[in-house]
Amino acid sequence: MNLQHLTLTWQKEQAGTEVLVVHSHYYGKDQLARQDEAYRNRTRLDPEGLARGNASLTLTGVRTQDEGVYRCHVTSEQGTTSETRQVTVMAPYSEPHLTIDPSLRLGHTLLTFSSGGGYPRASVAWRDGMGTNLTELSNTTESVDTRGLYTLRSELAVPMGQSTNLTVHLVTAPGQEIPVQHITVAAGPGEWGKGDGNCAGLCPTMGRGEGISS
Repeated sequence: MNLQHLTLTWQKEQAGTEVLVVHSHYYGKDQLARQDEAYRNRTRLDPEGLARGNASLTLTGVRTQDEGVYRCHVTSEQGTTSETRQVTVMAPYSEPHLTIDPSLRLGHTLLTFSSGGGYPRASVAWRDGMGTNLTELSNTTESVDTRGLYTLRSELAVPMGQSTNLTVHLVTAPGQEIPVQHITVAAGPGEWGKGDGNCAGLCPTMGRGEGISS
């Protein structure tokens, strides 16, 4: 393919607004004067690939804002073509952190689950050993940082003296629950942290979470 006769432009489509120019190549070289600032120094074409008809674009330093639909326009000696590609961004949530706060005066133990630095947005679900959904009994908050990454914090109060098994799930999409923390709540002799090997409160049985694979 004669690259001098090739015109190639990658754009990001945006609903209701003008498309963003991601990368352009014509007259045998990259033409980046109209490249959107968000993509500056982050895009690269493979010259050898172009000569073989491969217009793939490499995007580095991926951000959550890069998610979306991209369109590639190509005009060459063989004609004109245009194709779209959907880019989905994922970032793994951190290893979950569980804190246990027994409140003998209030008659319950407060479990607090937290995990952060993840994308896309997720929610937290609590289930007991029978699979019953206890999420409505919990209180979950979320925050998002300047990079668009989410942090989740969820609290569940368990009555003292109640024995049960609990599992905390990250819900990344409807019907997609990833178990990330298993907890055993054991009714003990009535004193926190004492006894003959029984937990007077909560025994985390899995310290590591599976997280979310990017």
